[in-house]
Amino acid sequence: MNLKKGISLLSLIGTLLSSPTFADGPKRHPLYPQGDPKQVYTEQMPKSIEAVVGKCGDVSVDQVEQSIYVNIPGFYLTLENRVGDKVCSTFTFPIRAGRHWEKHFGKVSKVMETPIGEGTIDEKRWSGTFRYFDDVWKTRCVRYDEDRRHRKVCVEKKKVLVHRKGDIIRETSTFTDEGKPMTVPIEYNWMHSLGMKLVPEGKKSYTTRCVIHATTDSHTVGNATSHCCVGLRIDDMLRLYGLVLPDQERGEARRNVRLRTDYAVVERSGTDLVLHADVYDRKMNYVGLVQEALGDAGFIQLDERQVREEVQKAERQFAEAYPFLRKKLLTDKFITREEVGKLHYTIPIERLVK
Repeated sequence: MNLKKGISLLSLIGTLLSSPTFADGPKRHPLYPQGDPKQVYTEQMPKSIEAVVGKCGDVSVDQVEQSIYVNIPGFYLTLENRVGDKVCSTFTFPIRAGRHWEKHFGKVSKVMETPIGEGTIDEKRWSGTFRYFDDVWKTRCVRYDEDRRHRKVCVEKKKVLVHRKGDIIRETSTFTDEGKPMTVPIEYNWMHSLGMKLVPEGKKSYTTRCVIHATTDSHTVGNATSHCCVGLRIDDMLRLYGLVLPDQERGEARRNVRLRTDYAVVERSGTDLVLHADVYDRKMNYVGLVQEALGDAGFIQLDERQVREEVQKAERQFAEAYPFLRKKLLTDKFITREEVGKLHYTIPIERLVK
């Protein structure tokens, strides 16, 4: 997962910029697959096992070592399957991550960033529940009257408590891929998740408060917007869930699946460098990181002036894009794939070397 190996990020960013393709929908809502969740998982299990074993076709799935790598500013998750030094298969998915700003619940302030650190996947959770973090109030009409044409009109409005803190979320307001508002019922039997047992950097103890789970807000994938969890589109999460310990439907992990969450804002992708926005405001030294990445790739003669110019262009793009996206997220506005793409900046390596 290091810079020397080079990560194929351009294809991932292409995925972020294109509309997601969902499975054929059931009668109730097209975001969810057809059929019974348990039956679908059972039917897909042989294919999932075959996909995980991949190039190591002469081994059993319990011999495959699995690891998950999450790059937060890159907004992607990679599942790697290997036997010893041989890579059997890899799968990469676009994600959303925890938000940088704090949200205040009464007198309690909670940091929403996804922790950076190492750990394991400790559980496959078939279904969980999303709950409201705070009371939800909405302005509603509480008294009506008739006008001269005998039409019903509102004459008094009040803020009304519609959801209490801790209530289970039954449906969510989101957008179609085209940006049209829609209401989605949350079918918890399809909302599989993976529990993360993670030791954050600088800490000695682990945390389990953040998980990898599906989100109905597919337009937020590629952003820092969650309450610390790693979120995938529903179809991607179902795919990932089936690939992690594919012979185990649910429950405490029977084998070790290593987990690493990272904060790499400069990565090599083939003949390019990809810079990611510093979404957690860690004051990253892009020039130094670009120089380090090129040095690791074996490039010694660098065009320092060109390096600085490209970094300045990237930083200007990020400085404009991130506040714009954050404002949209805070006001529940639809986000396009093109807008998400502004959080990444690609530089051909040949442009930076002499």
